[in-house]
Amino acid sequence: MKRNRAKVLLIVLAATLLLAAFPATTQSNYEMDNCIMQCRVAYDPVLNPGAYASCVSDCKTRYEGRPQL
Repeated sequence: MKRNRAKVLLIVLAATLLLAAFPATTQSNYEMDNCIMQCRVAYDPVLNPGAYASCVSDCKTRYEGRPQL
């Protein structure tokens, strides 16, 4: 009985850690996507591809290396 309880506790702990890790990643991805959409609005990728690429690069630099909360 104690062995089964330990297994269940281990599974619950692992699931909790996984769920705790993913929302922060999802939030960061959402913020990066939002930043890229703002680049698309500010700098038309067809008319001004250099400025758009620079803006997207800045977004990726800002949000990809950011520590997760």
